[in-house]
Amino acid sequence: MTRIIFFVLIITSLWANSASSQTTGSFIHNGINRSYILYIPTTWSPDKHYPMLIALHGLTQTGNSMMGFSNFNLYAEQYGFIVVYPNGVSNSWNVGFPGGSTADDVGFLSALIDTVNATYATDLNRIYSTGFSNGGFMSYRLACELGNRIAAIASVAGTMTSASLSACQPSRNMPVMHIHGTNDYVVFYNGGFGNTSVNEVLTFWNTANECPAIPTIENLPDLVPEGSTVQKQTWTPCTDSTEVTFF
Repeated sequence: MTRIIFFVLIITSLWANSASSQTTGSFIHNGINRSYILYIPTTWSPDKHYPMLIALHGLTQTGNSMMGFSNFNLYAEQYGFIVVYPNGVSNSWNVGFPGGSTADDVGFLSALIDTVNATYATDLNRIYSTGFSNGGFMSYRLACELGNRIAAIASVAGTMTSASLSACQPSRNMPVMHIHGTNDYVVFYNGGFGNTSVNEVLTFWNTANECPAIPTIENLPDLVPEGSTVQKQTWTPCTDSTEVTFF
């Protein structure tokens, strides 16, 4: 009877571990304990290398809040990719703002890629970064400084700091998606308070990617009548089959 109970416990434990797809982790980087939330789709198999999305929270937020409002876990299940939600030091990312975070976030996120890959064998050719606000700024910094590891980026309501833009020297052509409201009162569409304008950022990446001068413009259906509309602008084809997309 004891042996039967033992095997039942073992089987239950294995089933629980396989069904569990969300974990937390941490490691020391540059003397600082850095933490993250990791979501592995239930379809994950050690025989297949999955793409990974790094999802970066906004200023004062956390990886947990980014996970909550992004719904990326649902898409990870649907499309089969890994999502990692890192936490910035003091809920912020080092993106070049004077007086802001001085943590080595580029180094941390590079180490995080290695950490996840060591256990889950990710597809290192398909590591992507996206972020909201401060996390969007950080995604652009990764595009500038970690292009050898990041396949493409997407920023929502985050541009680039003046210092980051002037120092940016991409190591390769980088696909970019940008989403920004023209009436954003925190990260101003036309720039200010240390952040560059949306047009400056798009011009930089269109030039870096050698994109066409004129985008294709599509006015998207107004599905929710809340007073705003969405226009999609796409610059393509650019060098190395990249493109720049702006909503």
